[in-house]
Amino acid sequence: AGGAHGLLLPAAEAGWSVSELVHVLAGVSLDGIVLHLDAGAESNDSALSLLALARTQGISAHGWCLGLDPLRVSAQDCASALQTAQALEARAVLADSTPFHEAGAHAVTELALLLGATAHALRVLEGAAIPPEQSLASLAWRMPMERDFFGGMVKLRAARTLWASFAAACGMKATPVPLLHAFQSSRNLTRRAPHTNLLRSTLQVSAAAIGGADAVSALPFDSATGVGSEIGRRLARNVALVVEHEARLLEVADPAGGSAHVEERTHEMASAAWEEFRSIERGGGLAAWLGDGRLRTRLAAEWETRRARLAYGEEILLGVNLHAEVGTETESQEPSAGPWHLPRHREEAACMEGGG
Repeated sequence: AGGAHGLLLPAAEAGWSVSELVHVLAGVSLDGIVLHLDAGAESNDSALSLLALARTQGISAHGWCLGLDPLRVSAQDCASALQTAQALEARAVLADSTPFHEAGAHAVTELALLLGATAHALRVLEGAAIPPEQSLASLAWRMPMERDFFGGMVKLRAARTLWASFAAACGMKATPVPLLHAFQSSRNLTRRAPHTNLLRSTLQVSAAAIGGADAVSALPFDSATGVGSEIGRRLARNVALVVEHEARLLEVADPAGGSAHVEERTHEMASAAWEEFRSIERGGGLAAWLGDGRLRTRLAAEWETRRARLAYGEEILLGVNLHAEVGTETESQEPSAGPWHLPRHREEAACMEGGG
């Protein structure tokens, strides 16, 4: 009723059972909205329950994503959900770079890891008798946006280039249509100056629209202190609505196309990410990097570089290490570890190490 086009259901984070998930959606008309599920390491029961709701209501599940990750969910569960999902035009599998982003990854590394997760998913599903073309057509990518406008825009455009390159490298005659879900970064949200997060939300949502995202999610400006207030959620939703209905940024196809600056940066980022992806594959693939700690070591080094730049003011976080609010304090501890026990870092904490 407030204008949102879809719902992101945090079943894993909230600890919902299948019955609780169904209860959450009781009385909700699913016609005209899309559902994205964060299933975590659970089985595909929650995913299949969503498809059952769509079938019961007689609606298409086009644009839905069941959020199953072959790095954490069995091949059989993924294959079963995929076959059911495709009959209803939904996507079953998700490659999400959010854990890597929160652990400190550079944009190039994030894209390489998305490719690594995709390669792993296709291999796992091929072992369950799902051909690569079918697997890629049922896969979605989710990535947090960068703090800077051009960085986020270029990251999405590079992702599209890499998706096509990956399909070509797999020998696919036609490239399946990607589904790119851009997410506002939680890494650069601040507690010390929460209202500056409204500007970051506007910047990142606008960059996502211009960069060609198929779905965009903004965070409440005060979510760094918890789940976010009612006004925080309302403003997060309205940022996207203004970009769509008033700024009309979605009505232009590739508005950044032809810009020498954007095209060059897109090419450089895509090329660097592809080479990094090849390095990961030569080293045994993403699962091997996660298993033996190489990825954790790599991300720790990238975070340390970013942390030092923020601590010494070489990178700016407005309201924290530049034009800080006088007398305002904030906690500086890191959030808890995410999937695969990768840490979750906050840029604000790094700024405070340099004195604020």
